[in-house]
Amino acid sequence: MAGREDGTDGAPRRAPGGAPGREGPRTSWAEELLDQLRPAGRDVRGTLRTWITAGGNSERAAQLLGIHAQTVREHVRGVEPVLERQLLAAGSDLYEVVLAHLAVGDLDPPALEGA
Repeated sequence: MAGREDGTDGAPRRAPGGAPGREGPRTSWAEELLDQLRPAGRDVRGTLRTWITAGGNSERAAQLLGIHAQTVREHVRGVEPVLERQLLAAGSDLYEVVLAHLAVGDLDPPALEGA
C-alpha cells in the first residue's frame, strides 16, 4: 500500500500510554507544552497528571502518589508560570493542559456514558 504524500499511511499511531493518535500539529503542540515541565528536576508532569486524574483534588492525588497534599499543591502552583496557564482557577487553561495530556496519551480518554 502506498503512503500518503506526508509519508504516513494514515493509520493511527500509538501514542505514549497506548492511546491512538496521529502525528501532527495537535500532538506537536501538546508535546511542546508538556515538554516545558522536564527541566523541573522533579516529576511535576507525573504529579500534574495524577492531580488531573484525581479531579483536581490534592489530597486524593497525594494519596495516590504517596506524598503530602501540600507537595502536590506546590507542584501544581509551580507549573503555572512555566506553562503560563492558571490551573488552580479551573478555567480554560486547565482544559488546555488536560487536552495536551490526552493528545500525547498521558491520560486515558474519559469513559462516556452510552458511548
